[in-house]
Amino acid sequence: EGSRHFFRNDKNFDPKKTSCMLYLQADHTFFEHYKSEEACIEVMTRHVQRVNSIYRYT
Repeated sequence: EGSRHFFRNDKNFDPKKTSCMLYLQADHTFFEHYKSEEACIEVMTRHVQRVNSIYRYT
């Protein structure tokens, strides 16, 4: 209940597409932990950069 499953449709696959839109949202506990909006943005940015490097170089 409440879970969604997404499957890639190969007929819509475009090998030239190398980016996608990404929406990030932090909850109040994340903000409370890092204490400032700037720190939250920095942490999320580092996570996205790390994921990007994993997909780019593997």
